[in-house]
Amino acid sequence: MFVQLVLGRHGDGDADGIRRQWERWHQELAPGAGGWLGSTGGITTDGHVVLMARFDSPDAARANAARPEQGAWWSATEDLLEGSADFLETGDVNVQPVKDASRSGFVQLMRARVRDRGRLEAIEAEVGPAFFELRPDFLEGYRAWLPDGSLAAVDYFNSVAEARAGEAREMPDHLTARFEEWMALLEGTGWYDLTEPWLAAPG
Repeated sequence: MFVQLVLGRHGDGDADGIRRQWERWHQELAPGAGGWLGSTGGITTDGHVVLMARFDSPDAARANAARPEQGAWWSATEDLLEGSADFLETGDVNVQPVKDASRSGFVQLMRARVRDRGRLEAIEAEVGPAFFELRPDFLEGYRAWLPDGSLAAVDYFNSVAEARAGEAREMPDHLTARFEEWMALLEGTGWYDLTEPWLAAPG
C-alpha cells in the first residue's frame, strides 16, 4: 500500500467547498485513477482538513498525480485552504485489519515522532489481540511511517460514542502498563478526530 496524506486548514466558509471537491474527485477523477484503493477525509471541529488516499503502488500514485485533471483538481482544492498544506506520502505502511471499516463512523489520525520504532511495533504486536478483544468498536488501523520521520497512525471505529466508551473502559494492569510505555515513545503528538468521516473506495 502507498499512502498520500494532506493536512491543512480550511479558510472561512470553505468547508462546504472542500466537501464538494472531495465528491467531485470521486465522481469524476476516481474512475481514471489506476491502482486507487480508497480514500478517507474530513474536517475536524477546529478546522483542520484531513485528506488521505491509498494506492496499490508508488507508480500508481504518481501516475495519478501526473494527470492534468488531477493537477487542476488539486489547484482548485488548494485555493480553499488557509495557507499551505502539508503533503506527505509513503509506502512504508503497516495495516491492522480487524473488521470491515467501510462504514466507520469515526476516524482518528495521530501524527507524532517516535523515539523507538522497533519498541513501539513490538508493543502493538504483543497487546494487539487483547486490545482488539477489549475494543470491539475498533475496525481497522494502519501505521504510515513518513519521510520526515513522523508516524501517521490512522484508526477506524464504529462510532464516536463507542470509541469514547471504549477509551473510558478500565484496562487490565498489563495493558495499561504497555499503553503508557507506548505513549511515552511519542513526541510532538497531534490528534485529528474526524467525527463525520468521508469514506470512498472503488466500486
